[in-house]
Amino acid sequence: QACEANPTCVGYQHGRKIPVMGQCELFSRIDARREDLQWRSGVKLASTPKPAAPATSVRGCVLIPAQLSEAIPLTEGAKLCNGTGQHEARVERISELAVEFRVPGGRDFACTPRDVCQFDWPGSPSPYFQVVIGTGAKPTAQIVPRQR
Repeated sequence: QACEANPTCVGYQHGRKIPVMGQCELFSRIDARREDLQWRSGVKLASTPKPAAPATSVRGCVLIPAQLSEAIPLTEGAKLCNGTGQHEARVERISELAVEFRVPGGRDFACTPRDVCQFDWPGSPSPYFQVVIGTGAKPTAQIVPRQR
């Protein structure tokens, strides 16, 4: 789960037998793999989101296209808008568990890395998306295309 939540992680190994039980290592690059009965390992699917690309911004509003193809980095307080800039939402809070969005009209919601979410902007298509939350001193987050 830690690997899935970390946007730079491409694989992991987790100790399942003594003396390595409970140890977990995350990898940003994998050159080769071999099976070891002491460890459980895994690799993210090829559909793992790409590193965050610079988001398009207009008048301080990060534009969310109708078809999301790249990761969009999030910061608390950021204003997000549909592709035409008509409708908006704000990133209210980023925690280790979820990203909370404030949407005008009382349609506020939180999105966890397991959820498939969508902005409910009237008359404006919005992509389905998921969030990736990075851990650290202060959690970071991205909106990524929905995983299939």
